[in-house]
Amino acid sequence: MNYKMKRFIYFVLILCMLYSCEGPKFALGVSEQYFLKHHGMMKIKLEESTPERTVYKYGYSQDGNLRYYYFQNGILTRIDGGVLVPNIRIDQTIHKN
Repeated sequence: MNYKMKRFIYFVLILCMLYSCEGPKFALGVSEQYFLKHHGMMKIKLEESTPERTVYKYGYSQDGNLRYYYFQNGILTRIDGGVLVPNIRIDQTIHKN
């Protein structure tokens, strides 16, 4: 194989590796319209929709790639894996009278 052919094969391999990476990444602050336009519509599922908040689920929990995207008033404000730590504490003290 000559030099040009080897170079072309390396170029194609590098392109394949770049395009085989995980789906698009989104930064906080992007609009909901941008997210929907640039994300595969077949892969996302609307989980919750209220006038103030919209939540989309992306991926499958079986392979560990599950992500939730939270939009407040059309702006991406939070991304997580769906596991939330409760922010309240319940005191279970028993008082005897």
